[in-house]
Amino acid sequence: MHPALIVIPIVVVVDLIVFTAVFRLAAGAWNPIAKRHPAVEPAADAHRREFQSIRLGVFNLGNCFHMEADAEHLHFYPAKLMRWGGALPASVPWSAIEVEAKPRPSSRLRTGEEAESRAKLRPGRVGLVKIGATSVLLPSWVREILLARQAVGTA
Repeated sequence: MHPALIVIPIVVVVDLIVFTAVFRLAAGAWNPIAKRHPAVEPAADAHRREFQSIRLGVFNLGNCFHMEADAEHLHFYPAKLMRWGGALPASVPWSAIEVEAKPRPSSRLRTGEEAESRAKLRPGRVGLVKIGATSVLLPSWVREILLARQAVGTA
């Protein structure tokens, strides 16, 4: 018997086990937020974007969520892989999302024009928010909505 006939099935099975474990752990990190903010029906005029990426703790959940924003909530719908892992949909009220204002860490001190031009290109940690006690990195379009809401005093 050729060794590849033994090795390939073992590699496939181990990969499936690891894949399943990672998505179950990621769903476990997401679900406390979803349980605190159960999904509600979005408004008809909600702005929807498919396959959005977020970072939640150690998990970089690239293309794992469909998101909708309406006047009252930011809605999260897990993509199929996350649903297989057990992730639940959520509708987080805008009032429960707080923009974090921490500056990006820098490896060197910048001064003068260089600092000003760099600040325009990288204004803080784009999309870093707190939902409850959890830090979440959201797409920049969500941060723009949050900052606009804060500017008019609706957040």
